[in-house]
Amino acid sequence: MSNERTHFEEFSKAGGVLFIKEHFKTPSPKARFGKLVFDIRRISNPRTGDSAIALRIEYTDQYDNQWIDLVDEEELPSLLSAAQECISQRESLSGLLADYIEFIFTTRSGFGLGMYHEKKSADSGEWIKVAGTTCFLRDLADLVKAIERSIANIARLRTILGENADDADEPHRLSDEGTG
Repeated sequence: MSNERTHFEEFSKAGGVLFIKEHFKTPSPKARFGKLVFDIRRISNPRTGDSAIALRIEYTDQYDNQWIDLVDEEELPSLLSAAQECISQRESLSGLLADYIEFIFTTRSGFGLGMYHEKKSADSGEWIKVAGTTCFLRDLADLVKAIERSIANIARLRTILGENADDADEPHRLSDEGTG
């Protein structure tokens, strides 16, 4: 697990600055056990207009233990690509020679995703790591949909705030539609 802070965390650590913190709902994937909640966090400096945006992931297990992680906005496309690649590799897992194989992707803050397959038992699973804790997913495709929607919602948010010239004529509303 990495101890590197996200850009969002670094931005928010400046002393002597008034910040505005905003939270926006976005779709969440389904956990096999417990509950996942994704939301978009934006922190801004009203004096300079500078801001940082991250996807906040909260995992509460079946015993009500809770873990929280952040993924910076600029890392979301890589996270999405890794999840999509895992899905495309899923079909070929049973034909591999290795007794055990695992696909792993980790952001600089330590948030991760992956999948595994054990040949002998034909057991396989898909997971994310939230603050170092494994959360098994019902379906990696749900995670892909949630990340895609989060990326779209962040782009929409930037447009609404005038931070992006694209889609200027679109309605000013974020989507909180579910993934499944």
